[in-house]
Amino acid sequence: MGIYNLSDNTKLAKNVYLSINKEFIWPSLDNDYYDENGSCYALKQHIGILVDGTIVPCCLDSKGDINLGNILEDNLDDIINSPRYQQMIEGFKCSKKIEMLCKKCPIKSGIKNTDSV
Repeated sequence: MGIYNLSDNTKLAKNVYLSINKEFIWPSLDNDYYDENGSCYALKQHIGILVDGTIVPCCLDSKGDINLGNILEDNLDDIINSPRYQQMIEGFKCSKKIEMLCKKCPIKSGIKNTDSV
């Protein structure tokens, strides 16, 4: 396979694939990207736990901007049932980003609803 025959999702080796996408914009409260519409896997399929125990909706929140609680201090059921957590879930169901960091994240802006993702 020549380099000119490569396309998106080309298998390079076992468990190694080539992804040809636009430049990745890391979600940051300081970046210029902004979109209130879109959905996400966050909270529905995963959460992130930072080294200090801070629970965040996804691994892209490396600074803990969306601090949902702390696994070392709080009960996970209480965090999952908290108004903030539930508002984010409901927002994603309606293709609306609730938190500012989510609005600054381009990852799932094109997905209308994660129920089908």
